[in-house]
Amino acid sequence: MTSDLLVNDMNKAAYFQPDWIEINKQELTTDLCIYGATSAGVIAAKTAVSRGLSVVLLQPGKWVGGMTTGGLGETDSGKRAVIGGAARQFYRDLGELYGMEEEWKFEPGAAQTVYDRYLTEAGISVHFCQFLDEAVVENGRITSVRMLGGLTVKAAYFMDATYEGDLLAKADVSFHVGRESNHVYDETINGVQLRDKHQFTAPVDPYVEEGNPRSGTLPGVRLEHPAIQGSGNGMIQAYNFRMCMTDDPELRIAWEKPEGYDPLEYELGRRWFRHAPEGFNALLLAHQDGAVTPPTKFD
Repeated sequence: MTSDLLVNDMNKAAYFQPDWIEINKQELTTDLCIYGATSAGVIAAKTAVSRGLSVVLLQPGKWVGGMTTGGLGETDSGKRAVIGGAARQFYRDLGELYGMEEEWKFEPGAAQTVYDRYLTEAGISVHFCQFLDEAVVENGRITSVRMLGGLTVKAAYFMDATYEGDLLAKADVSFHVGRESNHVYDETINGVQLRDKHQFTAPVDPYVEEGNPRSGTLPGVRLEHPAIQGSGNGMIQAYNFRMCMTDDPELRIAWEKPEGYDPLEYELGRRWFRHAPEGFNALLLAHQDGAVTPPTKFD
């Protein structure tokens, strides 16, 4: 099981296109239906099969692995000593590809290789391009789901492994759009945070014409004052496509100018990149023990 569709579609990256919908009129019955072949979905499917359950894995997209195979090869690991189980095994399996005990900085294709192997060994066929249309709920339990292409799945258990929680929303599970204020659940860091982290690491001029406020602000710059610390709002987190950029000619794929491209949409990033790269997007360094390493690239 491989997701070969990825290569031909990266030049028109999108979250959803109507022509992606796969027509499938099957009616399937299984123990566990997982919606979303993200890292969580793949690991859950593999684990369920190892425990004797039948699994149907539905993916609203063209490849498995979510952000892990989509470009996020710099793991936000924090204290690695607390990471164990299937997650730790994933990094050990990545390490095997690179001739090491484990690897935390990796190419998306390496993660894809590991996940494809997991699914093949477990005998799981992913149903790609299956986008949720309806969830049938009886007595507070999901009993079946129907996809936009017609595929229907009945299961004893359902798992939402998407990032967006689409299945939960279709099942009328309560949810909140944006962020709740700190006082809703008596938290301290859930609301708006004004802090010195996750900000531009060098000064970036916000105006269309640098230094000229009369020229207006660049896309993405808001003029209103920041919200009150700890307050809530109805704004959603930005959706971005993670990219890997390389200086290796053998790996390089030419950039294609997309339809409707507006350079101002990316000007903030261009100005920021004029400064020296910081630690979180620095070049991946070669290991000193002679092991095979990921190619030099930015994540």
